[in-house]
Amino acid sequence: MNRINSFGMAGMVVLGLVLSGCSKSENPFITSVDEELGATLTSVRANMEGFTTELETIGTALDGLQNKDLELRAQYESFKKSAAEMKRVAEDLKLNRVAVNQACTSVLEKWQAGLDGLSDKKMRKRSTERLEDAIKEQKELDQLMQKGDKMIDLYTATLTDISKYLDLELSEDSVKSVSDAFKRARKSGNEINKWIEELLAELADLEKKFSV
Repeated sequence: MNRINSFGMAGMVVLGLVLSGCSKSENPFITSVDEELGATLTSVRANMEGFTTELETIGTALDGLQNKDLELRAQYESFKKSAAEMKRVAEDLKLNRVAVNQACTSVLEKWQAGLDGLSDKKMRKRSTERLEDAIKEQKELDQLMQKGDKMIDLYTATLTDISKYLDLELSEDSVKSVSDAFKRARKSGNEINKWIEELLAELADLEKKFSV
């Protein structure tokens, strides 16, 4: 089913919000959506909170590396630990999105099949329109999610480069020589924070729009 397979993670998020606004008589699969998708979205949001915390930790670690009054080796080890945790949280976000996609694709297929069994034309029309609305709404959200993926990939790549570079030579001079990378990392971190705020606001708006 091409329409279902192309829906994507963001579309699944929207779908969950859409379906939450349908009564059980309109959509017999709403219970499984609430339980399966709801739990995954809770995990995604928790990981986003964790990611925000790690952004703050990385910022502090970068400041520590450039603070000549602090012991450099200790600050570097702290930075390496934070960078590794940041990468792990980023991977968790991607894994959660895959989980949402898998869970909702299964529900979508059942829901699509269920539409064929609805004899009430009004119910069928309403549920079909809800599905079409979800597909339409997901496009903008999907673009936002893709934008975030790229930003996070660039950010973690910069952190990895800094870590590998300082592994080769850890000194005040080597830290100073990659100050431009530090600036890029800070700038990227601020942009990601704004992206997270934008995404959460978008999800909140969608919840209001499709809530009962």
